[in-house]
Amino acid sequence: MLRIKNKIPQILKERGISAKELMWGARISLNTAKRWVQQEEVDKIESFDRGVIESIATMLDVKDIAELFEIVEK
Repeated sequence: MLRIKNKIPQILKERGISAKELMWGARISLNTAKRWVQQEEVDKIESFDRGVIESIATMLDVKDIAELFEIVEK
């Protein structure tokens, strides 16, 4: 079985970006930002809002979606 591994919390941690910084930089709500910072919360997300992903990718200067997500064996 395959699943999507979300690498955003890891990227944020490596770059030292807090939920508040993500909120302002990606122009998303604080609650949404908080969900994307913690791996435990991200693992609960079942669907992604394209606008949120695009905003986060822009803020992180990501050029390829593979930098944010990967398909892995469960």
